[in-house]
Amino acid sequence: MAQVSKQRQIRRSPLYHLMRTIVPCNHALDAKADLCGAVIIVGIAVSSVYLMRMLLALR
Repeated sequence: MAQVSKQRQIRRSPLYHLMRTIVPCNHALDAKADLCGAVIIVGIAVSSVYLMRMLLALR
């Protein structure tokens, strides 16, 4: 009787796909690229919040 292996589908978050778009990487540098992607995403979020606060303060 042949065994049928069911490949489990891994659900990835949108943040994961965004990091992969910003910092494409190979498997050898996977952890380093994940860290760089996370730093870039956090930097974008913090700078956008800072910019919005500055723009709202000028009103």
